[in-house]
Amino acid sequence: MNKCYELSNFHRLHASSSKTQIAEIKIIEIQIIDVTHFTNVRFEDDEFRSPFQEAYQIPFSTCIATNVQLQCPHQKLRYFRFVIASVYNNLFNCELDFEEKIFTKLNYSSFQYGITDLIHYSNIVIADNHSDPEDVYVETDSSTNDDIIERHFDKETLNKAFDLFNISPIKDVRETRTIRRKSSNVIEKIQNLSSSSLSDESQPLENTDLSVEDKDILITGLKRLLVDSTPMETIRLLTIVPDTWGRKRIEKEFGCTQYQARQSIVVRKEFGILPIIKDNRRRQGLPQDVIEKVIAHYCSDFISRQSPNCKDVINIRQPDGTKVSVPCRHLLMSINECFEQFKEEHQAVFVGRSSYYSLRPKWVKFTVEHSSCHCLYHENYTLLTKALSDAAEVPMKSVDIVNLVVCDDSKMGCMHRNCQDCCNTLPSVAIIDKYKSLNVHDDVDYMQWQKGEKSGVELKRINGTIMSLLEEFDSQWSKYISHCYTTTEQFKFIKELKANVSSQEAIVQLDFAENMTLSIQRDIQTNYWSQKQSSIITVHIKTKDDSKNLVIISDASSHDTKCVYHCQTLIINLIKQHFPNVKTIIYLSDGTGQHFKNKYSMLNLCLHHKDFGLHAQWLFYSTSHGKGPCDGLGSCVKAAAYKHIMRGDGPENALLTPVEFYEFSKKTFSKQSQTTAASPVLSASIEIEYASAQGIEKTFESSLKHRWNQLPDVKSPIQGIREFHHFLPMDENTISCKLVSSATDFQEFKMIETVKISKTKTKRPNK
Repeated sequence: MNKCYELSNFHRLHASSSKTQIAEIKIIEIQIIDVTHFTNVRFEDDEFRSPFQEAYQIPFSTCIATNVQLQCPHQKLRYFRFVIASVYNNLFNCELDFEEKIFTKLNYSSFQYGITDLIHYSNIVIADNHSDPEDVYVETDSSTNDDIIERHFDKETLNKAFDLFNISPIKDVRETRTIRRKSSNVIEKIQNLSSSSLSDESQPLENTDLSVEDKDILITGLKRLLVDSTPMETIRLLTIVPDTWGRKRIEKEFGCTQYQARQSIVVRKEFGILPIIKDNRRRQGLPQDVIEKVIAHYCSDFISRQSPNCKDVINIRQPDGTKVSVPCRHLLMSINECFEQFKEEHQAVFVGRSSYYSLRPKWVKFTVEHSSCHCLYHENYTLLTKALSDAAEVPMKSVDIVNLVVCDDSKMGCMHRNCQDCCNTLPSVAIIDKYKSLNVHDDVDYMQWQKGEKSGVELKRINGTIMSLLEEFDSQWSKYISHCYTTTEQFKFIKELKANVSSQEAIVQLDFAENMTLSIQRDIQTNYWSQKQSSIITVHIKTKDDSKNLVIISDASSHDTKCVYHCQTLIINLIKQHFPNVKTIIYLSDGTGQHFKNKYSMLNLCLHHKDFGLHAQWLFYSTSHGKGPCDGLGSCVKAAAYKHIMRGDGPENALLTPVEFYEFSKKTFSKQSQTTAASPVLSASIEIEYASAQGIEKTFESSLKHRWNQLPDVKSPIQGIREFHHFLPMDENTISCKLVSSATDFQEFKMIETVKISKTKTKRPNK
């Protein structure tokens, strides 16, 4: 319980006549919270009223009696006034004149802590009729506050208080322990006396060995605890106050808010003292399916690009405590653009911007140190657009140029320049019409990737006029918009295909990773020119409810169709072992002609069902846009091997041959746990297989050599094979080809005969 009454600080009493002396008198300030509120006793120069014109000459007791004002007269208040008068009469031999002194019942509970203060602060100088003026009036500087009056210990006053409760008086003021013990005894008796005068439901307080100072320390500690507590915890702690305390008293004593005081009373009545309170106002977390959608969106190939760098790998701790190496991905756009695209794709899902930002996986990074393997068409047009934007002093992107020229960038007719409305419009004309202030004769510098004299392609800096820049826009326009349409449509189709794959289908994405150089720790200088390498073929298999990762290590240095077919046999065996219900395989890869998009692979695709007993079709990304999870698999395997090699001080940990590299990788990645495809985290175990050069050659001799010899000597029986991106076998000798997977028109070609046997097209729209 807190004190009901507190002793005020020193208050100055200025002499109104001479102003020559400044007196400091300690006034007892009386406040009642439950019963009433007494006006604070305070003396100031500008607030003297008529009873206090000569206050310094009036006895101290009279000043107090005159200044006390009751705001809410009540019978209990009269009890209190009588008790206060009695206390002062017994303690200080000073009379307080109150009008009413005859009462039927005394209520001691209202003044028990007032007595406590009087005893605890027994070193107060009490000024009354019998006080020496020199003990009261002390000259001091007006700037000082509380440290002016010399403190005295009034032993007689304490003994009078002890005599009221039949307690032996004190003899030596230096016996502080005895004084504290007797003071605590007085407090206990007052508490029991006040408790007995309350209602019948109230119980007397139990005796305690705590002193007044101990109780003060406990109360102070509780107040500090409330300051450091949360709002909800403060409400819980406030339930320990007495039931008789109201909201205003709780608020005043503990300095809490009105809401906390009110709620503590409600909680105490409903749940008792110190209940466990649940904050139902706090928002619940996002559902798990929404979190998985956000993470999957971050990891999609539209939003981020998987790094093929073997050093761009981080370790993610799994729930079971194990660590899994996960390849990093790099965002292809700003995170704000990612969020806007997520809202467009998932309009029924509500995720705030901050929640979307916080759910970004650790392996998805904002920036990339060195971005490589970009598309030639997109990079060249981006460089042209940047130069034009700087010249026109207007921010623009490549997509702005496309929207400026074509009618609708989502229609094949417009993007393939078959639309009657926009097929003859060139970028240079549209740009000049829109930016009329552009001077075509001004000089401009721009950069382009072009064929070099010695190397294949190199970056060149070109200086010319804005007109020459616009002519470069026109020369690249047809290939660029066709490539943009193919890229967008293939990404959309493949994304939808992965989301809606059936239980009898398996999507197999494969690619050749950069060869692993078998480095040696502390190797000699001449070894740099004779380091061995190992080929790596990465495969990601996705079914409706599961996924598998496969890395094939080989000592064959040639990345050709023979190696791809031999790897297909390993892939089919893995699928039949883990996914026996699969009847159709959908291959995904880039359009590299050396090992994927060529007449040999398409003939093998026609005979796929005959060779493996499973139907198949092959989808290709547009040029230089085939990045996916396969790149991350290669980086994980190479990173683990490189760390192992460099861990030792010497060449003891070296992997000298592709076979040793295979054995180490198989042992390392077999420890990882398998997970389902529903999880967006790339933490599934990696299966490691080995394809020897001898095995590849043996497969070629037994299965491929005879059939490939039947192919015509022409470059390819599929005319314009580079333009097609979807191949579906019709029979063992006929294949159907589409420009994009979403197209309704297709063309059929015979693989063995040199003449195209049929060409079927649906009527293309004008736009």
